[in-house]
Amino acid sequence: MEADSGALVAGIDSVARRAGFSLLYDEHATEVYRFVHQRCRDQALAEDVTQDTFLTAVRTVEDPADVTAGWLIQVARNRLLDVVRRQARYAGKLRLVASGVQASDEADAVTEELRMDDALGQLNVDQRLVLMLHYVDGLTIAALADELGRSIRAVEQLVTRARRNLRRELENTDA
Repeated sequence: MEADSGALVAGIDSVARRAGFSLLYDEHATEVYRFVHQRCRDQALAEDVTQDTFLTAVRTVEDPADVTAGWLIQVARNRLLDVVRRQARYAGKLRLVASGVQASDEADAVTEELRMDDALGQLNVDQRLVLMLHYVDGLTIAALADELGRSIRAVEQLVTRARRNLRRELENTDA
């Protein structure tokens, strides 16, 4: 009888979890989609990245109440960056094959991009996020502070630490 009640509780928890993620999707899917679409201007890609973002939430988060809109946007942004990088590498390889010439400058650029990706991957999530939002998306320190819910001084310090750590990681890859 106890085994039956344990299965019943697990079933109820599973139903509640699914309902929680369904509600989470209903509340934030449009916002995530809009964020991605504004950056890529591709409806199909925006839909795929949005779907992948929510699948990531389902796979990695136990309680849907722990998921915030900011976390979803960060995941969506990272997924979109991954797709764009993959597409750029693929396009670069196609250009190299199509040209049929030695393209050491392009190869150097690809190598440098991979080196930068590796160095960024060594930073913690906050540092990687502020660098990407500040230098790639062009957000000001004030806009970053507002977006992250931190003071301007705290964001300035975070950007400074992130730059310093990125430099250190890049120097380590040179050695």
